[in-house]
Amino acid sequence: MIVETTVGEYELIKNYRDAFNIVQFQERYVDVAFDRYTYLVGDVSSGILRIKGFSQDPKSVNSYKFITDYLNESCNMNCGYFILRRIKIETEKIVHEPKEQTTTETAPKKKKPRKPKRKAGESNGRNENPSGVINT
Repeated sequence: MIVETTVGEYELIKNYRDAFNIVQFQERYVDVAFDRYTYLVGDVSSGILRIKGFSQDPKSVNSYKFITDYLNESCNMNCGYFILRRIKIETEKIVHEPKEQTTTETAPKKKKPRKPKRKAGESNGRNENPSGVINT
């Protein structure tokens, strides 16, 4: 089933115990946190919706392959949950025209000269006696 929300289109893969509520989902969705994920899992416990994102990359720590582990380990027994998969919409490619070249060129930055390395046994110019006691 395809679900159209204010944050995009999703395919509802699983809706266990009718947990998916579009109003609750849109209220809890945070674009900064969830836009990067392909799969979203929502679980409802005590009337509170919790959303977790999973990526398409099988090598990722948050891979979609770990959804069942998440449901078994992090969710209450028999709580309602849903699994959504983001549907990517093909966007038109925007062609950028090359910027006009300016006639004024900036000079390359000058590098700072390096200090010569000290040879073994040379003083660094600091007090060689760290204890502060003067030997006479």
